[in-house]
Formats: sequence, structure tokens, C-alpha cells
Amino acid sequence: MREKYCEICGKEFSTMYRIRYKEPKAWVFVCEGCLLKVKPNNPHYRYGGTWKK
Repeated sequence: MREKYCEICGKEFSTMYRIRYKEPKAWVFVCEGCLLKVKPNNPHYRYGGTWKK
């Protein structure tokens, strides 16, 4: 079974979002809750797709 954990909170979710949100500009997977925290007014934010289990 494929598993992914949120880069920020460390919990496992069935749906994750691939984003860049800080320097250095590395792609990471985050949950929806953490996405909504880092997205507003973030000049580094870029969406890179949705991953589903």
C-alpha cells in the first residue's frame, strides 16, 4: 500500500497536495489543513497536483 505523510504535521492522509511553499523551492506533500495554513499571502506557494491513495 502506498503511504504518504504530511511534510508539516507528519500525519498520514488519503489525499495530499504537492506544493512548494518556502525556500529552497522543493516539492513536498501536505494535507489540506496544512495547505490552508501556508497558502495565504505566500509568494513562494506553487501548486503541483493532488495525490490520492
